[in-house]
Amino acid sequence: MAPETPHVDAMGSPSDRFPPLKLDVYSFGIICYEILSREDAFQGVMRTQLRGYVQAGNRPQLPDEIPRRLDILINTCWDGNPLHRPDVAAIFTELRFIKLGLLSGGKH
Repeated sequence: MAPETPHVDAMGSPSDRFPPLKLDVYSFGIICYEILSREDAFQGVMRTQLRGYVQAGNRPQLPDEIPRRLDILINTCWDGNPLHRPDVAAIFTELRFIKLGLLSGGKH
């Protein structure tokens, strides 16, 4: 659940202040964490407290062994301000650079 989710109206439409794809970008960052760590991103946080926990800026700790560029990308994806999150095209571009770095033997 992205921090701005409370700003979504009853019909599920984000307010004009928050582009709807930025909600998906936040979710992408959380899913990346769960894939890399094999853990629930907010394990141990009670469901009733999750919204406040996320709005307070709490995010899970990424594993130390992931490439630095991937760490930066994921942290940018789950930024508390949706306007600071990358768009999908920028994510794909960065993932290609990360993949290229890993295939060439680097830990970029």
